[in-house]
Amino acid sequence: MFEDIKKLKALPIKLTEAQVAKYLNIDTRTVKKYWNMEEKEYLKLLKEDIERKQESVLDKYADEIIDWLKKFRFLSAAQIYDRLKENYPEFNASNSLVRKYVAKIKEKYNLNRITRVREYVAVPELPMGKQAQVDFGEIILKDIDGNNVKLWVFLIVLSHSRYKFGIWQEKPFNAEDFVKAHEKAFKFFGGIPEEIVYDRTKTALIAENDDGTFKLSKPFQKFVDKSHFKPMFSRPYDPENKGKIEAVVKFVKNNFARYRTFKNIDSFNNSFYKWLERTGNGKIHEITKKVPAEVFSLEKQYLATRYLTKDTPIIQHRVRKDNTISYNGNKYSLPKGTYTDHKTVVLDIKDNILKIRTLDLELIVSYNIPKEKGKLLQKEPYHRNIDKSVAELREEYLKKFESNERISEYLKNLMKLSPKAIRRNLEKFTAIEKEHNLKTLLTAIDYAFAKNDFTITTLKLKAEQFSLKESEISRENRYSQKNNISQYYEVKVRSINEYQNIQNEQVK
Repeated sequence: MFEDIKKLKALPIKLTEAQVAKYLNIDTRTVKKYWNMEEKEYLKLLKEDIERKQESVLDKYADEIIDWLKKFRFLSAAQIYDRLKENYPEFNASNSLVRKYVAKIKEKYNLNRITRVREYVAVPELPMGKQAQVDFGEIILKDIDGNNVKLWVFLIVLSHSRYKFGIWQEKPFNAEDFVKAHEKAFKFFGGIPEEIVYDRTKTALIAENDDGTFKLSKPFQKFVDKSHFKPMFSRPYDPENKGKIEAVVKFVKNNFARYRTFKNIDSFNNSFYKWLERTGNGKIHEITKKVPAEVFSLEKQYLATRYLTKDTPIIQHRVRKDNTISYNGNKYSLPKGTYTDHKTVVLDIKDNILKIRTLDLELIVSYNIPKEKGKLLQKEPYHRNIDKSVAELREEYLKKFESNERISEYLKNLMKLSPKAIRRNLEKFTAIEKEHNLKTLLTAIDYAFAKNDFTITTLKLKAEQFSLKESEISRENRYSQKNNISQYYEVKVRSINEYQNIQNEQVK
């Protein structure tokens, strides 16, 4: 419109503002606005207008963003961006836009926090495949009932690419846990770095010998001998010697774990691996200015595979939107919702069997690898309702439970909560319904309404908890009945005179 007005104004025949407005069939006020405006000013105005329209996309999340910031004053814009990506699959705004939007909200509601300036010293980057760094972290969170839960995490990062892996558990890591965590990490990476740097943790290091060598714990020494990497231990009170992993521990705790509600360790780890793919390894690193996952695609070629034998290759693979993967000329079907939950999976191939696993190496499905090419391999249960639309499934479930208002209302909330995951969530609900009796199911649903938490994960967890409690009560009742002698024997009550007569007879 600006250009049209300027062209008409520049004609040899001098037109008035009213004539231009009539010719363009627009309001005269619009013509007056642009009549004497410079192009530079117009471009600035246009940019501001575009930004306002972009920010308006975030307005529907404003209440939740404000609530997060009020509850957790130290929540960063990066954490908010990640939470929006996690909770809203349709969310596609840029990180920079979220950062600007959060800054405006903080300013408007006076939610800014004091930041501390930290100084860093530049160090040369290590070559690919050279080094990894390992450390532990711990954090206290609230569970769904508001109780404190303490968790421990093993973390490892490849020093060159900054590609990360980790495992959470509900107890401190002992030597055996330490070794198992390494095994999972090496399979996740698909290889082993030349050296790994640790602090002087007792899970790995027992003592330093006089000659400067180290005495390792027996399980760890056995593992090192098998996998042939060089363990290195940082100097005491010198965390910067392994500064990369120190930064990772803080990043994981502050960006992923902090302010999360703990449900169970499996779901927590599952959320963590999604976060790794989405944020931890999927976003540009502040120092390298590169995406760790992209750099890792090159670095993994430099990792040794001594420990991972040739007959069991571990390959990371992208999942297609139709919940399939392509391998060696064939397509393999995965359960519905795999693409939503796991954009990347691990292929474990051995003895002509393809095992498809999550990033934490949990089995999703396995197939025999056919000799033929160009085939689509499917597991029947994964496609049992594929011909039914989501709308049909929705009506089917609401009709099935229309006689039970409580279940019906829960299902409406469940479907409203995750519109893109209706099919998968309804299937999970069916599994819960089949596994538990109606009383347990309704108790779990009552909990969902009380906590205003309609996620299928919470329903499953609470149903399992209530079912366990019911079993314990039932077992106690059976024990009580078994040991209640009075129900089997009638106890005859004697009068006091009878006992007195017996005593008198004994005296005589």
